[in-house]
Amino acid sequence: AAATAKAATKFHPGSQAHITCNSGASQYILGFQTESAQAARVLAHHLGTGKNLKWMTSSGFPLINTSIKTGASVFAFPCVYSDASMLAVSVATSNDLIASTTKQVVDQLKATASSIDDVAASRAVANTKMAAYQAFESAGSLRSSLVEMVTSQNATSLADVASAYDSLNASSVSALASKTFNAKPVGVSLGNAQSVPYLDTLGF
Repeated sequence: AAATAKAATKFHPGSQAHITCNSGASQYILGFQTESAQAARVLAHHLGTGKNLKWMTSSGFPLINTSIKTGASVFAFPCVYSDASMLAVSVATSNDLIASTTKQVVDQLKATASSIDDVAASRAVANTKMAAYQAFESAGSLRSSLVEMVTSQNATSLADVASAYDSLNASSVSALASKTFNAKPVGVSLGNAQSVPYLDTLGF
């Protein structure tokens, strides 16, 4: 039993680290724990900052819409480890706007949980599948994918890539978003420590 037991997660909700840097801009990253690597990837693609998106209207992609409105750099990406999976959301803008912009992003993330329809869910799943297939296209990306599979104790084959997401629909993606974005994240910032927000001021 001891040999098969997974290591306890090292994710610590509510943890914060603020690194001071003399610059006119700041970056704030929120890390949300997800129940699986698949959940982190699907939610990242639903938010709309995946590399597979080329031509689209901003209204269907929450973070693209927020980025356009605020002029900030806003994007999401999955982080998968052996003991935890996370969805990271990065916000970068001027020091005087970092607090208000990060709060807008958080509000948008929380609203996302109740606004995922069948079209948005299908689009997120399709983009996630495409990204998964692309991970097998080159030797470098294949090596990275295999390392991730082994370290996350979630080894799979190319044939399993699509089926891992086939059961997801609007209801299940919404449930993943609600569970993820209503939980307390971790926060890390680089910039003006007096300008960046703290988790309690963001509603966590």
